[in-house]
Parts: sequence; C-alpha cells; structure tokens
Amino acid sequence: MSNSIPGFAEFAQQPDISQQELVSRLENSSGLGVSLMDPSELYNFPDSHQPSETALVFLISDYPRSKNATYLIDGLDFAPEADIDLPLRSRERLELILLLIESLFENYDVSRLCIAFSDMGQIEAVIKTRQADLRKTILEDCESNIMPPCSIYDIAAD
Repeated sequence: MSNSIPGFAEFAQQPDISQQELVSRLENSSGLGVSLMDPSELYNFPDSHQPSETALVFLISDYPRSKNATYLIDGLDFAPEADIDLPLRSRERLELILLLIESLFENYDVSRLCIAFSDMGQIEAVIKTRQADLRKTILEDCESNIMPPCSIYDIAAD
C-alpha cells in the first residue's frame, strides 16, 4: 500500500445508472482513476464511518486503472521537466480531487460523502464538514499537515 484515497457516497436518491457507469463517468470527466472497491477495503474507517449497503464505495487514484494516489496527495511540487501526467503543483492536484468531490454532490444527489487521504491505510483524524465548506476544510487540513494528512473527511450535503 501507499497513498490512497478511498471513500463512499450515500445518496438522498439512488442514481438512475449503475455504480460502474457512475465511476466510469467520474473517471472520464476528471481524468483521474476512479474505481469501485469492496467496503471491507475501507481500512481503519471507524464503525461510525461505514457505508450503507446502497452506498457507492470507491477509490480515487492518479490514473485510470491505477490503485494508488502517489502523486495526488504527496504534497510535493515537481520540477518543470517532471513527467507525471498530472499538474506539477501539489495544490493543483488537490484541486482535481476537490472538483471530483464537488461534482458528486452537484450531479448525483449525494447526502453524505466520506473520503480519506491516507498513507498505508492510516487514519489519524475524522473531520466533519458541510458541502459548502469542504474545499476550505480539506485545503486547510492538507496545508497544515505533512501530506497525506491521514484524515477522513465526513462531508454532509447542504
């Protein structure tokens, strides 16, 4: 294991498409890897932060068909000659994740989303926030910690 971004989304109303189609759409629109994962792989998520049976359980990664978020949440800015096929600045890579999270809320009637930025599956904090504050909350946590912050963000819809 290495850096990972597992999570789940609970819906106020289930989408009209399959979960596989939903993650395919997210992957295509974001350019990041988005795949379904088994709820048992939400390592170190506390009992209070487990998905329902109907939740979308997913993993965000650097690239399609990848399982790691090595570059997305490493906190490093890369030299201009680096060839990582992602933005070179850490903040810009975080923005890609935030845009994906925001699109889930905006396009799929998500009522709650829990997502972890983790190293080796470690979880050190659970941070509750609302949809309107998710960008500020996640950026502040990432900027004030060594990356990845090993936090779960529990985000409720507005």
